[in-house]
This record gives sequence, C-alpha cells and structure tokens, in this order.
Amino acid sequence: MFRRQASASLPAVASSPGPSTTPASLRRAKSNHSFSSSSSGTIPTNALGGSSARGWYLEDDEEEGFGDRRTRSNSLTSLGSGVVSSPLPKAISNSSLVMMSATGGLGALARTGSCIASSGNSSSSVARSLFSSTRRWSSLLRGMEHLWEGEEGRGGGMEMSPQDTDRSYRLIRLPNNLKAIVVSDPTTEKAAAALSVRVGAKHDPAEAPGLAHFCEHMLFLGTEKYPRENTYKDLVSKSGGSSNASTSMDLTLYKFESSADAFEDVLDVFAQFFICPLFTESATARELMAVDSENSKNLIADSRRLLQITKAVAEPSHPWAKFSTGNLQTLIRPGFDTRRALLALYEEHYHASKMALALVGRDSLDVLEAMVREKFSAIRDEKGGEERGREDAMPFQNPFPPRFMPVVSSGNGGKQPNGCSGSSSSSSSSSSSSSRLASAAAAATTELEAAIPLIRVVPLRDMRELRLSWPLPPSRPHYRSPPTRLLSHLFGHEGEGSIFSVLHRVGWASGVHAGLGTSQEEFCLFECTVALTEEGRRHWQDVVSLVFQYAHLIGQASPEDLSAMWDELGVISSTSFRFQQKAQEYAYAPDLARRLQHFQDRHILSGGHLYDSLDLTALGDCLAGMTEEKALLFLICKENEQEQQQPPPPSSSSSSSSSSFSSLIEPWYQIPYTLTLLPSHTLRSWTCAHVDSLHLPRPNPFIAEDFDVLSPLSSYEPPSATPSPPTRVLQTPSVEVWHKIDRSYRQPRAYIVLEFASPTVQRDPGAAELLVRYVEHALQESTYDAIVAGLGWSVGTSNNGLTLRFSGFSHKIQTLLHKVLESLLSLSLHEGLFALIKEKQIDAYNNIALARPDEHGQMFLSLLLTEGRWAWRDKLRRVEGMQMGDLAAFHKEMLGRQNCVKVGVFGNVSEESALGVGEQVERLLRRNGRFEPLSPSVQPHTRVVMLEKGIDYRLRAPVPNETDVNSSLTTYFQAGLVSPSQTAALILLAQIIKEPCFTQLRTQEQLGYVVASGVRLTWFRSLVAGISFRVLSKTHGPDEILNRLEAFLLQVQSLLSSLPPAELERHKKALITNLLEPPKKLVGEAGMHWGEIVNETREWRRNRLYVEGVETTRREDLERVFGEVCLGLGREGRRSLSVMMYGKNHRMVEEGEMGEEEGGREGGRAVWFREEDWLAFRMSRPLFPCSPTVLSSKY
Repeated sequence: MFRRQASASLPAVASSPGPSTTPASLRRAKSNHSFSSSSSGTIPTNALGGSSARGWYLEDDEEEGFGDRRTRSNSLTSLGSGVVSSPLPKAISNSSLVMMSATGGLGALARTGSCIASSGNSSSSVARSLFSSTRRWSSLLRGMEHLWEGEEGRGGGMEMSPQDTDRSYRLIRLPNNLKAIVVSDPTTEKAAAALSVRVGAKHDPAEAPGLAHFCEHMLFLGTEKYPRENTYKDLVSKSGGSSNASTSMDLTLYKFESSADAFEDVLDVFAQFFICPLFTESATARELMAVDSENSKNLIADSRRLLQITKAVAEPSHPWAKFSTGNLQTLIRPGFDTRRALLALYEEHYHASKMALALVGRDSLDVLEAMVREKFSAIRDEKGGEERGREDAMPFQNPFPPRFMPVVSSGNGGKQPNGCSGSSSSSSSSSSSSSRLASAAAAATTELEAAIPLIRVVPLRDMRELRLSWPLPPSRPHYRSPPTRLLSHLFGHEGEGSIFSVLHRVGWASGVHAGLGTSQEEFCLFECTVALTEEGRRHWQDVVSLVFQYAHLIGQASPEDLSAMWDELGVISSTSFRFQQKAQEYAYAPDLARRLQHFQDRHILSGGHLYDSLDLTALGDCLAGMTEEKALLFLICKENEQEQQQPPPPSSSSSSSSSSFSSLIEPWYQIPYTLTLLPSHTLRSWTCAHVDSLHLPRPNPFIAEDFDVLSPLSSYEPPSATPSPPTRVLQTPSVEVWHKIDRSYRQPRAYIVLEFASPTVQRDPGAAELLVRYVEHALQESTYDAIVAGLGWSVGTSNNGLTLRFSGFSHKIQTLLHKVLESLLSLSLHEGLFALIKEKQIDAYNNIALARPDEHGQMFLSLLLTEGRWAWRDKLRRVEGMQMGDLAAFHKEMLGRQNCVKVGVFGNVSEESALGVGEQVERLLRRNGRFEPLSPSVQPHTRVVMLEKGIDYRLRAPVPNETDVNSSLTTYFQAGLVSPSQTAALILLAQIIKEPCFTQLRTQEQLGYVVASGVRLTWFRSLVAGISFRVLSKTHGPDEILNRLEAFLLQVQSLLSSLPPAELERHKKALITNLLEPPKKLVGEAGMHWGEIVNETREWRRNRLYVEGVETTRREDLERVFGEVCLGLGREGRRSLSVMMYGKNHRMVEEGEMGEEEGGREGGRAVWFREEDWLAFRMSRPLFPCSPTVLSSKY
C-alpha cells in the first residue's frame, strides 16, 4: 500500500507573511525538557518507552498532582500496533477544491491564492533527500549496536547505556514469584525503592468506583508489625526523603526515597504494606475524606474533565469507562461495608506474582538482594502465580465499538439517516450516550451507514481544541517497533510541510500535538490534537480534512522514505540512550518498577530507547484503523455553550441535516456535553480538497554526530555539591562571559544561558511576556528540528530582564544559539502573528482565574512581598490594549542602545568557543546599533518587602472561580535577611516540622488534601527567608484552618523542647546528606553557578556553608528560631502574612468586619485587608537592603 506520492498538481498559493508559531506554553513544554533537573537532555519517555500526547495517562496520586506526568511530545511517542489494513482514500481532482465544506475554508483560500504555500515538486524533492539519508542512518545505527552490552556483567544480561558506568544491575525472582531489580551505585548517598502492582481502577467492583485508589491511600496507615499510622512518614522525613503513591487504570505504584544509611529501616516498614496492612476502621473513616478532597481538587482541572468525557462516551461495560478516583458517594452508601470491600480487593489482587520491585542504593548487589529476599519473601502468592510472567498480551477490546446509523432514501434521491430529517435533542445522563454510540437498527430499513461521534465540550479555561482520536489494538507488546512512534512524529511535526505549518499560515492553529493519549492492556488511543485560534474554530471541519489528508500522504509514502524517517528517529533515540544522563534515585526506581511489568528482561533498561527495524505491516494496520469511520471527534471550546443551550437548526450546516444530536451530562463531574452522530459520508465530503504544501519532513540538520569530549580524563573531578567555580573569561562594558568546561560528567553536552538586563521588563512585564510568546511562536517552525534532535531552548523574563537558555549536544548547540539570537535581535513583527499571540496571551491570563485557591495564595504572597511585581489582572489589561506598534516599540526599547549582557557557557565547550559566543553577542548588538553599556543608575534591582514585627497581616479574597468549592490558607512567617548559618537553621527546622504537620493537619484532622510546609527563600542579591504553610480544603474555611494552624504551632513548640538528641542528630545527618548530594547532571551544576552569577553573590561554597551551619545548630537554637519566627516570642513579636482564599463553600467576612483587631500572638495584633489593597500594602512597607556582601565569599 506504500507508494511514492506523485508530484503536487495544484497551483502554488502564496504564503502569508511571518513564520509559523505555537503558544508559549506549548513551546516550553518541548524546549524546556533539557532544562529540567530530571531530564535526560532529550524528550522524556514514560515507562512504556514513549511519551504521552495528552493527559489521559493519568494517575490518582496520594500527594502530588498528576500534571507532572502529562509531558506532551511529538517525536518520541510510545508503543503501537495495528489492525487490518486498507488504503486510505486518494485525494481527488482539483475541481473538488471548491467543494470543501460549508465553510469554504481551505478551498476558498486556495482559490484566492492568499494563504497556503505550495512548493511545486516539494514531495518528490523530500523523497529524494530522505532516500539519500537512508544508508547514512542505517550505518550509524549498526555502528552503535556493540555499545549496549554492559562491561563485566554490570548489566545483568540487559542492554544498557555505555555512559551508565557507576551502576550495576541484577534481576531477581523470589520463590513467591515477585520479580525485582536491584541497582548498586557506590557513588550515591541516597537510596530509593518502588513497588508496582498490576491492579488499578479497572479492577474496582462495579458498586465501588475508586476502591483501588482508596486502597493505595490506606496501605500507608499502619501494619501489624508497625501499627502506628505515621511510622512510615516519620522515618522517611527523618531521613530527609520523600514518599508517594499513585493509581492508574491497571497499575498501582508505591515509592520512597531516603538517605542510604536509613534505607534498610524504611524498606522494612515499606515491605509490610504488602504483607500485613491493618486497614483500621478509624483510618478508613478518615482517609475517605482525603479521597473525597482529592476528587474535589480535580473537578476544576480541564484535563480531568476531558478524561471523564472520554470515559462517558465509552461502552459502559468496558473497564476504560470506570471512574477511577472515587468520592464519598461511591465509597460510602447505606448497607455497603467499605472496609470489607477494601479487604476483598487487597486479598484478590495484592499477590507477589503481580508485583515488581526496584531498589536503587549504594550497597552492593549482594546486600541489596539479601534485603529483597529477607523483607519481601513473606508476600503471599496466588495459586498459579508461578505461571505468570511479564504482562500477557491481551486481545483488542475496543471501548468505542463501531457505530452505525440506519439510512433511508430522501425525497431528492439522496440518502438520509432514518429519523434525522431534523435534529433530535434530549437531555439525559451519559449512561445513555454509549448506547447512542453502539450499533443501531431500524425497522424502516436494512441499510446501515457508519456513524462518527462528534463530542462538543465547554472547558472551564479559555481554550479551543480539536481532537481526533482513534482506538487501536494494544501497543504495549510492540515496544521494540511501535508504529505510533513514527506516526506521532509525523502528525505532530511542526516544521515546513506539516499539518501545523499549513494551519498556522492560514491563522487557524497555534499548535499540533500527536501521540498516544492512553495505552492500556486492551487498547490504545492515538490522538491528534490541534490548538485552534478563534478563526480556526470557525473552520474546524477544514482542519479535520487536513488531518485526514496528511494520513493519506503517509499512506502514499514509499517504504524507503518511511524507513529513512524511522532510522533518523532511531539514531536520535539511540544517541540519547548512548549518552544517557543519570537519573535521580527517586525517579529511577519507579521507572524501573514500571518497566519490569511491561518489558522483557533484556530490554528493561533499553525499552523505549532502542528500536528494531520499522514494521511496515504494523504501520499500515495502524493507518487502516485511523480512517474517518473509526475516528472520534472532540471539539472543545467556550462557544459550545451556546449550542448546549440551543441545538443547531437542521439547515445550519451540511452535516446537521443528516446527524443525530443529544445533550448529555457526565455523571461523576456533572459536565454537560453534546453528542452528535455524523454519517460517514459527511466526513468524507470534508476530505475532498488537496493541499499541495503538505509534505513529509526533510532530513533533520540538527542531529549531532561529533561526540568528542574536550576535557582529558586526567582532569576528571568527581561531581560535587560545591564544584570548582567558573571563570570570567570576558568582561567588556556591555558583555560579561563566564565559562567552565565540564570535568565531572564527561558528556558531549553543553548548557548556555544569556541574560539581557533591562529595566524595561520590570516597568512593563505584560508587554515583556507578550514579546516572549511572540519570539517563541516566531521561531517554532524553524527550530523544531533542533528540539526533535535533543536540543532545547527557551526564552523568558527574569528579575533582571530577558533570559535565553540553550541545552543539548554541544556539536550543534551554537548553530541553534545563533539562529535564535539573531532572530531575537532582528525581530520583525507581522499583524497576523501578533493577533494570534495576543489572543493566546489574553486566554492565558484569563485562565489564571481558574487556578486552585492555594495557587492563588502563592501568587498573592509573591505579589505582596516582591517589589515591582504586577498582578495578573493588570498584565491582562495592558495586553488587551496593546497594538502591534506598541510591541515593536517595547522590543526596540528593551533591546535598545543600552545593554548589559551576562553569558554563561558550561559543559563540553572550549574557552575559545565561549569567547566566541560573547563576541558574537556583542557583534550582533553593534550591528543593530545596540552597543552602549547599561548605566548603573538604571540597572534593574528587585527587593523584598519587610513585614512589620508584632503584626499578623491577613489578606482576605474570594476565589476567582465562583464554582470552586475549595478554600485555602497560605501563611508565611518572615525571618528576614539571613546569613548561611541562619538559613541552615531554618532549613533544619522545616525538615523537622514537615512530617508532624502532614500527620496532624491532613491525616488526623483531615483539613484537606493539600497540606504543605517548608522554607521560602527569596534571593535578589540578598537572601530573605521564612517558613510557610499551605492548606487546600473543601470542608474547612480559611479562618478555621488558621486557628488549627496556630494550635499546631504550639504542638511544635512542645515537640522541639522534648526533641531527643539522637533524633536531632538523625535529622541533621539526613539534611547534610541532601545538601552534599552532587547534581546528577551538568545542567544542575550549571544552574548552581548561574544563580550565583546573576545574583552577583558568587558564593561558590554555599552548600558547604549551609552544612557548617547545620552541624553547629543546637536544639536550643531551633527553639529560639521557631519561637521568634513563628510564635513571636521575641521582644517585638513575629512578622507574618496570611492569604485567605474563600471558595464557594465558605463565607468571607463583609467590609464592615475588616480592619484591625487584637489577637495576634503575644499581644500582637491582626490587620485585615482586601485584594484591591495589595498595592497600597506593598508601597506602605519598607524594603530589605539589596546587598551582595551579606553572604561574603570565603572561597
């Protein structure tokens, strides 16, 4: 079925001015992967060896939000397989161009010759260039095959990265059939464990949705051997570690991290969860409230809401349709014994043969294996468990079975679906929606036509998305050659000739993402999501057409071209694996625990990184499953609200006269949506135009091939928390360059950062953020290949001005830097692009109103305490009033005649090259007439507001989202300007408080799902510190939470006064371990250096100073610091600020009730004020000094 695409036959159409772009949020989601501390320098992969395109691979978490696992990516997407093949329909003749759809969209634009570009023989030229690269990539892949065998058996028979030299591996299977992997790393002072169980929401009994998630919560709260509820949390906290758990549809994961010294003790408690949990009645009653609070937190998340809609339109009997989180209504009912059901689920599913364990620590493999055998052999196994190995392949169970509509002859000789001469509107729960998707029969006719569901949803946030989804057979068994990896790369590509490029040039889209929305045992869901503009929303049918045209283009490609693109991706992925960077133990252990469930033994480390040859048959099968008849269409936009209130009339469009319309309600979140069944001939009528400018991607010019490491092995320095400092190699009046060659990580990577200091950014942050979004969009198409190749870049505002960051393989990083830098300095604006990014920026500001109450509390805290900070509403008003000329003037002023540029060059870059970067910056500035240094009097400075002692400031504000039932309290106790030793005491104090705070306020008192505490450090050339507390609650208002917090603070006072010396030493040892932990990657070390450079503190030994402070801190010091900072026991009282956000469930006091009152600690007073008084408050307070000598260098 794969054959070369003929040359385009339609006439060329001129393109609109301006390059292709996407929104800032999407740009960062891709380019900033390289800057994350957990990134490997390339697009990250999930446990199945790929990335999720959407947020539907969601888990219900015990503590952390699901957003961190929702990384979107187009180039490396996970796992796929196929179904029975059939060719996609060919594009038809030019005459059909004018028959596109009722909108006339693409066809009308093509006729006028105004928007869509065509490049003549672009398809054939792309084919030639792809074919010429086939041998090159194949040769590179063959040349790397010998690299994956670990030396001296370190890999335990598994394929492993040659860069993974510190760690050794061993696979174990216990007599009870528990499978485990142990990883020994003598260089680490931390250790982590994770255990996955093949049980999830799909295993919930029908009468108790969310039971598996509730079981995950309950497992922590006491065992027969360790009955105290907080034993686990307490041990983890005292060891300076972290813990968490999560539940997905078919997997539950538990994990923790601790110091290496405390690891065995914590592991023993951890193992008992799976041997003898108590599930006490008292804990059951309390933890139900935590699950309900978690669910209420999710109600305002659009990603969760769209997930629920997808479940609502599935077949009700399919596991995918189950409600995974649970709430009080699903878990508590008259006559239902929740605890008994919980015990039954545990007995049925928590067996050793369903479990996979991963341990990562500094102990030897023999010691780690002994721990596994000693502590986990008592886990019971199910009968026949010895016969179960890795996850068995399951047959395809489509949650969205084919839909059909009866067809009758219409009066004019055409065909219409029976009973659809007018739109039939009904309002019902979604339990009926699945039946509307199922096969239908009609007595009046025996002829059936495929029906395609169109689901319209009104989001909470300002967004416009069109999503095409196709259910496909399970992709997990095909992880070594997943066709969806190539399909996601092609559908989601953003370079020239892509879906994105064409749609952006007509101003209809700001982003395109493609890949697996979810990958389950029974099926996977491939998605192509288009972020529409307002104009694009009006032409959504044309967008659907273009997506299907691109699918057809892929189907027409030759096997040689497809193999060349596959091998190119293989080279990128293999190179990333070859130079894999070390992951944190807390991230690595759960990744391995997932991999054990899905991959064969040899591929546990390499799965998702190394691939076999392209399976053309499987690719064809996937494309055959991605036809119009098998698609689900989702249109997500605010404008759908009008349709929900008033269904479209029969004659409103060509499709509505032949479709069935229903208005429905999703049962768990109570989300209204509409379902329209479209006859398949309607979609085919949209796909009859041909757009010549679509073509497959050309070979990627940014793929690195030079991996020589510049620093000699003799100069090696072990990674350190206090590494040797960088050197200032250039200082002119306008440019300052710092450089450090990598001697610790020995990777062919680099990290380069530039800061353009400008007071203009502080004066007008709204315009600055709009400019950032414009630059990201303007360079989206031209830099996309670099992102795919493992490079990353970002542009953003900082306290001092504008910051550019670059990361990735050193071979091509300066090519990317030059492209971005020259584009930024010579930026020309275009009306069409300006209108698009202004629309998106306004949407982004409006969406802040829908943030969680505790997130608003954090924003207010920053606004009230930071000089020059703008409120988001003020930035919104500024952007709403801006014209293109205003942005051009701002760009000219910000990068105007006066400049001060700091440059940091770190990694595999020579000093000569670093100097070249600085000279290049100055040369470009001079070329643009921008070469005068920034006068000291106008250099930007930011300082911190000083709170008054003896006053508890309390801001009261309503939650902007009037439908949010949650309220929050954020309280900050300001310590003031601190030295390293004072900072160390505060950090130690925060570690001691963390676990008691969580146990008392969340586990015992059940104030809310989110309960957090910690040190707040504000670093603007001086360090201002304090201790903060945060609670998000559905059941308690801010005033009650504040009273509970004050009571808890008194408990802390008592805890500190009776703290045993041995326990204090244990906390100190754990904190010192954390402070001295070296960065795992180059970017971590570079970030430490850059922070000292831009803040002009240059305290290269900062962590060592903190350690010295911790070592000398006594219990009496902690009591004094806590008493002065949090209780106000000093002579003048404490400095405190509380932000109290009132949600729908809680009443905020009226105007007459505001003002001052007695009631602060130790005779202090409370001063209340409202949201609109934030600026008056900030301007009435003095500022801390901005002094770079506060932390004088001792290096």
